[in-house]
Amino acid sequence: MRPILFLFVCFFVLTPSLANFLENQADYAAVVSAIDSAIQTDPSLKHSAYNRAAYLVDSYGTRLWGSDSLELAIQDLHSQMVEAGFENPRLEPVQNITHWVRGSEKLLLLSPRPMPSEIPMIGLGLSVGGDVTSEVLVVKTFAELEQKKDQVYGKIVVFNEDWVNYSYTVQYRGAGASRVAKYGGVACIIRSVASKSIESPHTGGLTYDPNYPKIPAAAISIEDAHMLQRMSDRGQKIVLSLHMEARLEERRNSSNVVGEIKGYKYPHEVILMGGHIDTWDVGPQTGANDDTAGFMVCFEAVRLLLNLGLRPKRTIRFIAWSGEEMGQPERGAAQYVSTHIKEIEDHIITFESDEGTTKIYGFGFSGGSNGLKFIKNIAEKYLVAINASQIIENDGEMMDTAPLLALGVPAVRNEIVDNDTRDFYFSYHHSAGDTVDVLDADDMDSNVKAIASLFYIIADMDERFPRD
Repeated sequence: MRPILFLFVCFFVLTPSLANFLENQADYAAVVSAIDSAIQTDPSLKHSAYNRAAYLVDSYGTRLWGSDSLELAIQDLHSQMVEAGFENPRLEPVQNITHWVRGSEKLLLLSPRPMPSEIPMIGLGLSVGGDVTSEVLVVKTFAELEQKKDQVYGKIVVFNEDWVNYSYTVQYRGAGASRVAKYGGVACIIRSVASKSIESPHTGGLTYDPNYPKIPAAAISIEDAHMLQRMSDRGQKIVLSLHMEARLEERRNSSNVVGEIKGYKYPHEVILMGGHIDTWDVGPQTGANDDTAGFMVCFEAVRLLLNLGLRPKRTIRFIAWSGEEMGQPERGAAQYVSTHIKEIEDHIITFESDEGTTKIYGFGFSGGSNGLKFIKNIAEKYLVAINASQIIENDGEMMDTAPLLALGVPAVRNEIVDNDTRDFYFSYHHSAGDTVDVLDADDMDSNVKAIASLFYIIADMDERFPRD
């Protein structure tokens, strides 16, 4: 019987033999075939990433950094890791973290409506609270704000900024409040940083400039920003009343969730993969796509390798980072680096999934030219069979892997079906619409098998993945 056919027939009942066969032959095409077949036909593996993500979201709801629901979900994920047979499962401390609480919030349109009308809104993360009722100035850009700076004092400024892409448009969420405060504005409201919405505000963090007063900041839907723009263009007087109870409370502690398949030859050399377990706090399910699905496809990639008895030469380490959404200096990714700083030279590569899990077609890579050639070679030889062979240069960095990349560790991300500005993902991102219904079980499985295949090969090859 030909070896690859033997794998398809026998891997469910001969897992140890499979591992020995693959170790002796170093037949990575056969590894990929076995992984592909297993996830398609084994009911304990098929759609498991989707099912685990749905369970966590349904059971714990939103998981804002510092919340009790986040810590309960962290404990549950650790228990799942133990049950799945991860080696060295543990909770690594993430200490003294920011604890921001939203409180109640409300936005009323008082003029030009004859009767007050409530407008759906969502406070921005780390905003201060306040009660502000004032006339509104609507602008589209920072440049327009500068042109109209003499009109800002005492007003609520609404930014009706256009969606270009996330990395460009997010500047209004991050810096808008301080730009408004610079000229005496009393509150800042932005059009949601989103590609589209159905009357759904999208939240996200802001950063205050210490040179200016902290003023309340919130987001409204794309549609309502357009409405206020039309009112302004007609010359109608707009008056809004904003109520926000947002505040910082006493700092808390959290944990990163970590577990491994220990390498049998170079156990000190680490391939790190994961996503972040914290979410925003709007709607009953927010965080299904961002980033429950992201870390679950990594969790399932490790569990799949464990189930097949595929132990590589190097250690594959799963992590669910705590605290990505707030973007604070003490977030889990930064504390992971501090905890493992003496081991960073032996971190071979790092991977994060955090912009969706639609059908995968390849991987983004950030690192040296030799590393790029190395990963392209693997993809061209072995990942073609599972339609995940495209490698996109200079597109591997993400929020949680950035601290490692800055220290020289090559970074990788999943490249998935969406348009260039990832409009599907950002339609739901940070909104109450980021629910389990956004996820697709088959698409998530495509991510699981591609992630498991690529990183098993990197972890098992005799040659160490190059940094430059």
